[in-house]
Amino acid sequence: MSLTLTGRTPPEEGSYSHLTNSELYPHKEKVVDEECPENKELFDLLSGESIEYMGRSEESYLAISNYRFFATLEKGFYSVPLGLVESAEVQHSREELLLLCRDARSLRFTFDSAQKCHMWQERLAESVRQIRGTEEAFAYVHRAYYKDQKAKRLGQSSEKEGVVTEESSEDDGSSPLPVSGGALLSLPVRTTKDLVYQEFMRLGMDLPKVLRITEANTKYRLCPTYPKLFVVPCSLSDEELVQAVKFRMSGRIPAVVWRHPTNGCVIARSS
Repeated sequence: MSLTLTGRTPPEEGSYSHLTNSELYPHKEKVVDEECPENKELFDLLSGESIEYMGRSEESYLAISNYRFFATLEKGFYSVPLGLVESAEVQHSREELLLLCRDARSLRFTFDSAQKCHMWQERLAESVRQIRGTEEAFAYVHRAYYKDQKAKRLGQSSEKEGVVTEESSEDDGSSPLPVSGGALLSLPVRTTKDLVYQEFMRLGMDLPKVLRITEANTKYRLCPTYPKLFVVPCSLSDEELVQAVKFRMSGRIPAVVWRHPTNGCVIARSS
């Protein structure tokens, strides 16, 4: 909605009033080294993520985005958020780069020249230095681009018959997706609740007689510090959860957060 004040003209096209959320966070131009194909896709980008540098060491393709450092392996890959990078050091050989991470990982990469090794050290140091405060965190960039992409999707689909919007599915209190069947992973995410159910299945928790998602905390009546939806054993009813929170500090009952893909053991946390 735009407002025109008395005695003033409407904002001109190109002014800050016409900026979208994502235009507040412009992407840098990608720099691709000669030995790396420019159109090579190393990984799927998140909303708002853009590759700033791409090249290769003797054993890996390397990339630095505004969110992570990425390196391919013969069988697998490394994906390190820039916030986890402790330091990047050139070793005595002058052709080996040691990357130390805050999660105790240490990664080594060998280059065919000392010049290229130092170049990648400077690129990493520059990318890590760019995060100078909370307001510059990638989370804000991701949110801005995601909101624009979501608005565009809703605008394109608003004329289609039978579209489910976040407001319509959240208010009726019904579960938009059943809690069974891995095939639902291919369905598009329509609401926040859809996303929770798909993540539930991705973690291998779609076991109808073992685990379930409770909606007892939809209005934060069980625990104000817990999300609206969380996982509990099927053997516990919502009525039993209501009684259990009375004996827990701040109502923090154990919630299932992880399941082992092989032996089925789970981790339940209350925090």
